[in-house]
Order: sequence, then structure tokens, then C-alpha cells
Amino acid sequence: MQETKLYLLPNSLDSNNFDINLFPANLGSIVCNLNVIFVEDEKIARKYLLQFMNRDEMQNIQMKKLSKYTDENELNEFISIIKKGGKFGVLSDAGLPCIADPGSKLVELAKKNSIPVTSITGPSSILIALMLSGFSAQSFVFHGYLPRKVEMLSKKLAVIEKSAHLEFFTHVWIEVPYRSDKMLEACIDILHPKTLLSVSMNLTSKEEKVITLPLSLWKQKKIEIGKNPCVFLLAPKGHKK
Repeated sequence: MQETKLYLLPNSLDSNNFDINLFPANLGSIVCNLNVIFVEDEKIARKYLLQFMNRDEMQNIQMKKLSKYTDENELNEFISIIKKGGKFGVLSDAGLPCIADPGSKLVELAKKNSIPVTSITGPSSILIALMLSGFSAQSFVFHGYLPRKVEMLSKKLAVIEKSAHLEFFTHVWIEVPYRSDKMLEACIDILHPKTLLSVSMNLTSKEEKVITLPLSLWKQKKIEIGKNPCVFLLAPKGHKK
């Protein structure tokens, strides 16, 4: 039986620019020796694989769809495949797998079945945004995606703001690009004008931009984000380092 290992593979944050310098030197050798790769989107996965091999070589790697809709039966089938032996990878559409992305349930099952799991380092939009925001990263909370319905979003933002002021935590969340401006509008409408909001856009790309301002100035300057991938961070006025 082949040695078995499940690799958590890093991907670029910028889908139009795969910068090999952001990844460890051994990433290519790991990817080229995979038997199966579990992916969110096959088109993105093929583009990723072509960074390390040609199209003929890519045909030797089997792709399996792993999304938020993957059910328990499919996950158990994946584990059965992995237990037969070989090298397997989990790939997110952007950044690192399992963080606000599918993959954690497969990792959980792998560990329950004593399957070795190895993470490969790469860019994380959450950590990069924290570093660039100027906010404290001593204590922070990541919320993933916030609710879409206006009433639920309003309540969630109010809870986040209260926590930030009482506990001096930095709060972090993400939004799909086409809803970035709506999220900014909601923050301006719902939160206190003195609350600090940082928005990191297009991280690691040539268009990278990080804006950190109190919400009163976000409103005054009438800043639009557009349909860009963003990380939102909230901290109280006079936040502690």
C-alpha cells in the first residue's frame, strides 16, 4: 500500500496573478505527486495545476468536487478513497483551505481515521488584513460571512460593535465581492460614527488597498469599494495595541 497523506494546499488570493514567491519551494513537488485533489471549482483547480505541470500531466490527477453542499455520504466515500493509499490535496478557490471554505469536515474525518494531514503555508487574507489594518491582533474574532438579511445583519453588527468596545477585540469578517459596497453601507448606517473600520481590498495584488478610518469619515468621503474581494475589520475608537 502506498504511503497516505492529505495535504492542505495554499492558493493565490489574486485569481489573476499566481505569484510563486508567496509559496514554499516544495509546493510544486507536492502538487505534481498528487493522486486526487479535492476542489471547490474545477476550472480554478485546473488553472492552479497548470502552474506546476502541463495539460497531459494534469490528466493524471483526479479531481473530486468538495463544496459546502458535499454531504456526509460523499465525504465518507472520499475517506474510503484516501484510505486506499496515495497523495491527496484539498484546494480552496483562494487562500488557505478550511478557513471560511470547505475542507474542515474532510479533515475532521481524516483525523478520526488516523489519516496524516499536513498543511502547506501560504497567504491568508485574514492575517494579512490584520497586519495592515493597524488594529491590535492580540485578541481578535473571525466571523466568516455575516448574515445577508438586513434585520439579522443589523443585529449581528450591533453585537460585534458592543463586543469590540467592551473587550477591545478586533472583529474580522469577509463578504462576497459583489456585496462589498452593501456591507460598507450597512456599517455606515448601523454603527457608531467613531467606531473604526478597516477594509482591505485585493490583497497581494497590484491593486491592493487598505483603508482604515472612523465610520464618520467613511461616510463623509463617500468611498466606494466596488466589486472587489475585501476583508472587513472593526475596532473601537482608541483601540489598544
